[in-house]
Amino acid sequence: MVTFGIIDDDPVCRRMLESIIEENNLGTVATSSSGGEGGIEDILETNPQIILIDLLMPEIDGINLISALKKSGYDGNFIMISQIVNKNMVEEAYKNRIEFFIHKPINRIEVTA
Repeated sequence: MVTFGIIDDDPVCRRMLESIIEENNLGTVATSSSGGEGGIEDILETNPQIILIDLLMPEIDGINLISALKKSGYDGNFIMISQIVNKNMVEEAYKNRIEFFIHKPINRIEVTA
């Protein structure tokens, strides 16, 4: 069974993603956090296979969080989530080894795919 980590500063978005994962039997949510240092610790502790991560968060953005996780030895996959459609930021996310980019608002079909 696939394990997921969710990092997003919006609690409604986190709950929606958890719901989609559980209702569609995509796997289990190992951790869900609002980001920052606590998010890094949660991911390293639970070691999920896939992380759904928000691009823009107040403490540390998604790209820098991915970089910090990689430097700490995390070797899972990343799916970036954001309402930002700035091509440079999306390109930067892909350069940092994300697998997919999902646009907000969250679309159940897009997340499931």
